[in-house]
Amino acid sequence: MTQLHHRVRIDVARSVQEISSRQQCIGLPEDFGYCYADTLQIEAGLLINQLHYCPQYALEEETQATHPNPVMVLTVGLQGCSKYQSKNAEQLSFKAEHISINTFPSIEGIRHYQKQKTVSQLRLIMTSEFLSKYLSSQQLKALFLPNHINPIAFQPVSRTSKVHACTLAHSLVQRNNQPQHRLQQHIHALSLLSEQLPLIAPDESVVSSANLSMQDVQNLEKAKALMINQLDQALTMQYIASVIGMNVYKFKACFIKLYGVNPTEYLLQLRMQQAHSLLESGLHVAQVAWKVGYQYPNNFTVAFTRFYGKSPKALFAKNKSK
Repeated sequence: MTQLHHRVRIDVARSVQEISSRQQCIGLPEDFGYCYADTLQIEAGLLINQLHYCPQYALEEETQATHPNPVMVLTVGLQGCSKYQSKNAEQLSFKAEHISINTFPSIEGIRHYQKQKTVSQLRLIMTSEFLSKYLSSQQLKALFLPNHINPIAFQPVSRTSKVHACTLAHSLVQRNNQPQHRLQQHIHALSLLSEQLPLIAPDESVVSSANLSMQDVQNLEKAKALMINQLDQALTMQYIASVIGMNVYKFKACFIKLYGVNPTEYLLQLRMQQAHSLLESGLHVAQVAWKVGYQYPNNFTVAFTRFYGKSPKALFAKNKSK
């Protein structure tokens, strides 16, 4: 009988190619498929990692900590999707065109990859010591949890962030160790981090003016990420509030105070924008309804028509006739 999943244990011999004193490429044995990861040290406490996997089988790869201290990992999905499960059974998902920001007390766990599906990801791996140059001790304390992963953000990647990520990924393939090239890598890495600072550490002046704690703001960012990531689910405000650890009344009030829009209205905007895009791509109305969290197409039609002033069928027919 064919094994459905192949477990890649820590002790499996991996090929290690030393590209330079700062860069190395680690690959799985060829029997597992075309699977490698390039790692480059930009400066103390800041690493770039480009993962490129196309496994022959469905893989479960054991990972171990590469740093003695907790780290923040910023992952930009360039192609495909994968999952991660920590030793505490906490789970994370990664997918193309999305950015994920998480802090880890330890990176020990299991990564999951689908059979013959290409996965390409660009990661910034940062220690708390490195981040202390840009964040206050109070901000770092809120970001790094003693025994658990802190999922700070998961949302579609911006065009600017993707440009930085793709440039860094390409630079690793080039393997150019010239000083000017190293400077460009440093600039792109810090620019990619800078783009995410509003998610990682919201402006304290904004937080203060809204009379919210840093923890409140981080919870609200998690709520936004959850909405974006689970548009196909029948989300309720009660469920979202429970996930981020707020009661529903505080959640709604804080969301309005910080973002200037009711969370229910924000979720509707996300659903309608995604629905419009899917209809333009040629999907049928019923398919679109399910993909944006509506169990009944008629309810979706009413909501879409009220939002855009035209029915989804009209938009579908218009694009079908092109």
